[in-house]
Amino acid sequence: AAGWSAYASKIFAMPFAFVDYGEGIEIIGYGGGGIVNIPSTLSGKRVLSIGMSVFENLNITKVTFPSSLTNIGSYAFSGCTNLTEMFLPNNLTSIGSFAFDNCSGLTGTLVIPSGVTSIGSAAFNCCSGLTGTLDIPSGVTSIGDWAFAYCSGLTGTLTIPSGLTVINVYAFYECSSITEIIFHNNITSIGNSAFAGFIGLTGTLVIPNSVTSIGNYTFRGCSGLTEIILPSNLTSIGNYAFTACSGLTTITVPSGITSIGYRAFYECSNLASFYIDAITPPTLSTGVFDYCAAGIIIYVPASSLNAYKTAANWSTLASRIFAQ
Repeated sequence: AAGWSAYASKIFAMPFAFVDYGEGIEIIGYGGGGIVNIPSTLSGKRVLSIGMSVFENLNITKVTFPSSLTNIGSYAFSGCTNLTEMFLPNNLTSIGSFAFDNCSGLTGTLVIPSGVTSIGSAAFNCCSGLTGTLDIPSGVTSIGDWAFAYCSGLTGTLTIPSGLTVINVYAFYECSSITEIIFHNNITSIGNSAFAGFIGLTGTLVIPNSVTSIGNYTFRGCSGLTEIILPSNLTSIGNYAFTACSGLTTITVPSGITSIGYRAFYECSNLASFYIDAITPPTLSTGVFDYCAAGIIIYVPASSLNAYKTAANWSTLASRIFAQ
């Protein structure tokens, strides 16, 4: 076949088709089903990698990985809805995009080995049967979009590793049973809908001062939060960022804020006191305070009271704006 002919001397028979890359073996095909035991060696060499889409949509129920394995490729087990058991090997360093996407039959606690540095986009998307606390290794520097989206069975505290600087869009979307998020101070940006639908979050959420922007819908529907402490270096709040955070009664926006997006605090039905420390009124989109508490009061720096009352979109709220 085109492209494969160059590797003709290195391609072997089923149930595992594999390629010898010199340093080790990559499995590129599988012809069975049911329980899969991936050997530690093939043709006398260590199995290091599972290639793209090898087991995609196959009717497999259990996988045993060899300790030699360092990489699981993109779509490797995507759509294996009957897969109920697997334990990631200790020497694993990377998990590809969509590697276990929609493996809805997986149950129990997901243990990610300490050597993993990269988790691809949608790697565990829709793995709703996974339970327990998600312990992300400290060495992880990249978590892709949708990586753990719809993992609604995950519980407890989610600790963001210190090597991660950006939380990508939808990374933990609708992980609705997680009760606490702990950030490290290296995070600079939180992407759209990253933590939307975290209805299990309760109490106080502290967003570290290193964060400068909060994306659209990022904390939408986090109705159990009663306090959110925004970072001192924050400059922008995206559209619908805190929509339906109905447990909030008050919030303070820091002095460096330059823009507040459309309906950012929409349906925060108990939000009655809004403090903003910016001397210059930030750009305010429409609908920001729609369906907040009926008597919401906006407190601004005394020296800027008139500026806020006359600024675009702020002026429609003039009767609710008072000096701190």
